[in-house]
Amino acid sequence: MENNPVLLTFSGVLTLEQLNRADSYHLKNYLKNLIFIGLIVIPTMFYFTYNTLQNNDNSSPKRSLLIAGGAVLVGAIIGIGVGIRLRNKRVRTTYQQNPLADKEVTYTVTEEGIQLTSEMSQQSIKWDYIIRGQEFSDMFFLFVTDRNAIIVPKIFLKKEEDIVTFRKIVLKKIKKFESKLY
Repeated sequence: MENNPVLLTFSGVLTLEQLNRADSYHLKNYLKNLIFIGLIVIPTMFYFTYNTLQNNDNSSPKRSLLIAGGAVLVGAIIGIGVGIRLRNKRVRTTYQQNPLADKEVTYTVTEEGIQLTSEMSQQSIKWDYIIRGQEFSDMFFLFVTDRNAIIVPKIFLKKEEDIVTFRKIVLKKIKKFESKLY
């Protein structure tokens, strides 16, 4: 990418807060599947718990209903709590283990692709290898796999015109791009 004219250059240091926000955007894509699974699993758990209590406990239907409902509710609350804690720990660990976490990265955008440079490394990615892109109110994602993306916080682009320029380049270069401005 050395002989390519530079279209845009910007830099910044990705913070834990930005990584956490990026992860929450990314999780929203998978939340639909989780809700679908929950709509199947929770009623099924309730059904089997209720029937087990009715068949083995000789208790009233009302009591079985309360116990089954309570068990499913407590299980869901515990599951959500554990899931949130594990997610936060995963994001924090990912950030702490990333050798570039507290390093400034310079992004150089050319007709051929995007180059990320820091004091530790240099990575060049051609536009053809970026499978999709997303824009949110505060950042861009450039996905190189379904789960791995180059995160570009808009705060790195110092001027509004740089954001507009970057958006135009990305729209032109990436076949599948969606704007999720909210």
